[in-house]
Amino acid sequence: MTMSREYNHSVKYMKDLMIKAERILAYMQMCRKYETQDEKVLPMIDNHPMQLPTTDNNILPFQTTMKDFQYLINFWRRLNFAQIITKELRTEKCQLLIQANYLRKLMKRYFIDETSPM
Repeated sequence: MTMSREYNHSVKYMKDLMIKAERILAYMQMCRKYETQDEKVLPMIDNHPMQLPTTDNNILPFQTTMKDFQYLINFWRRLNFAQIITKELRTEKCQLLIQANYLRKLMKRYFIDETSPM
């Protein structure tokens, strides 16, 4: 009785994961129109390190499984690419804030020097 409950629970959990994955892929497709040209080039990469050479007579089960997960592989590539860009933008923002504060100080000094009588 316990094994059948565990099995049913596992099946339900896997179905929920599939629904989530399909939603994520649908959102990715909706967001595609907002991407720049550089971002659109990224998912077209087919040379994944886990791909094996094929012959016409010998198709490995692993390769058929990899074809099923190609969307997921592209998703993780794009997610990592987005995280890298986010980190770069945060660093640039921090540098620009430091520069803006420095320029504000210079402007304050300039206006104080301008308004002070000589």
